[in-house]
Amino acid sequence: MSITVVIPAYNRESLIVPTLESVRQQNIAVSEVLVIDDCSKDHTIKVIQEYASTHPDFPLRLIQQSKNQGVSAARNQGIKQARGDWIAFLDSDDLWEKEHIEGLVEEASRWRADVVFAKARGYSDVDPEASKKTWTTRFQNAEQVVKAMVSACHVLPSAAMVRKDVFLKHGSFDETPAIQHAEDWDLWLRLGSHGCIFAMRDAFTCLYRQHEGSACRDKSRLYRAIVFCLKKNFNKPPGALKEWNQSLHYYQAKLGRALYASKHAEASETLLKAWRSRPSQLMTLIAALLCWIGMRIRPIDPFANRFIQRFI
Repeated sequence: MSITVVIPAYNRESLIVPTLESVRQQNIAVSEVLVIDDCSKDHTIKVIQEYASTHPDFPLRLIQQSKNQGVSAARNQGIKQARGDWIAFLDSDDLWEKEHIEGLVEEASRWRADVVFAKARGYSDVDPEASKKTWTTRFQNAEQVVKAMVSACHVLPSAAMVRKDVFLKHGSFDETPAIQHAEDWDLWLRLGSHGCIFAMRDAFTCLYRQHEGSACRDKSRLYRAIVFCLKKNFNKPPGALKEWNQSLHYYQAKLGRALYASKHAEASETLLKAWRSRPSQLMTLIAALLCWIGMRIRPIDPFANRFIQRFI
């Protein structure tokens, strides 16, 4: 089994060396490591070149994008350039335990899978509480994860490995700007709807680094991307229509809450859209009305804010 590791990078001069080191220290060697630099403005390229010269036997190759296009385009460039039969993704600030690739290979072979992933937990150099954040903890197998994918993205790209021919058949990451921050969720939903076989390694071998520069700090942007993703894949297998409506309602309401926190004019309209996807949720309708009033009558704003924070 030949494996290409694809690492998209942008302004990661201070974080990418531990990431590369976690790949080099794997129990079984990978075929190649592609770092796709998305026009970094710091010294990321120099750091990567120095690492490559320090470890000449490490199969590291640097690919430089001609212009900044985002993480999806960087990953897709890596997929195009990959020589391996399998592609393992790793973000430039995340880490792998030494047995990560070994475990994925075992599960992929056991289940003849198209997609294989491990469990993941949070990681921080300064905050020990970060490790309490986990992914796929409550699931016993990959089938449960795929069925629950309608409600949340339970697979981190850094924890996953995918057959290259799957991308050739079903497409790679969506590069549409509106879906960025949910492009991975979109991919898993698409592959699940096409009947691809998923397998799960029941071990926490991926570490998701949490820091101030993490991509998902902007909640409004994150929830916009999720709503876009859900609408794009709406009512596809494995979820039923009821589950899709529940998920769309939940994230559209969260978007409305985030917009109201920033006093954005679209907040009440967004909450109203959320209610329309599940008319039985009267609290969402009340929140939309209070939001509309609170934006216009300032004395109502504190009450509206407390209501929205509690019920949405």
